[in-house]
Amino acid sequence: MGVRNASNFITLAGGSSDIAFDIVPSSKSEGSKRTMVWIWTNPPSERGYPYADFDYESSTIDSSDISISKRILAPSNPSEIVVKLDRGTKNKVSKLACLPNVLRCPLVDDVLCAYINRFAHDDVEFLPVTLKLREKNESMLKFSYAHPLFHISGLDLEKSSIDRWLIPNEVVHLFTRLVFKAECLAGRHYAKDTYTSQVVVSDQLKNALQITGDFGLYFVRPEDLEM
Repeated sequence: MGVRNASNFITLAGGSSDIAFDIVPSSKSEGSKRTMVWIWTNPPSERGYPYADFDYESSTIDSSDISISKRILAPSNPSEIVVKLDRGTKNKVSKLACLPNVLRCPLVDDVLCAYINRFAHDDVEFLPVTLKLREKNESMLKFSYAHPLFHISGLDLEKSSIDRWLIPNEVVHLFTRLVFKAECLAGRHYAKDTYTSQVVVSDQLKNALQITGDFGLYFVRPEDLEM
């Protein structure tokens, strides 16, 4: 399955037929009026999906630059970022377009990259990774981190219940309930929240991604996010 057209819609090519989805995002003015905020996170562990660990020894780009920084990293080779999987997960990984992982940054294939890019434009950078499968030292070049370059301070501190700060009034460590400001995305579609390091997406982008039906995708309202 691959992306063949991303002008005003994306065509997913698979098998004998092509399916085209209109994914033209609304203007920023329209988005700012009706944008609903979602957190893009990993599916619950009980679903049994593969989970990628960051290979700190093999990677030359620091994990914190991917999960926290908003500076452009621009790796020249997928070997600069390496993630690894447990044995026996190869078949499951091949069926996923979004791979759950240890960093708070979506790890997605080229189809989902095209969806995100259509909405996020300059607010995202795609960082290709080498995925080590641990079966006969195999590797896969299927996924990229969708690194958010647009950061927001979206948390509504008055309505949220923060139990502990890592940095007082700057970085959340423990919480009971998170509430985000209604207009925190300001009409954008893809961002990183500075208080929580969570990836925040608009209702439009979430719906477009879910059209793919990928089981690795998981979105929750901030109020429903659990530690």
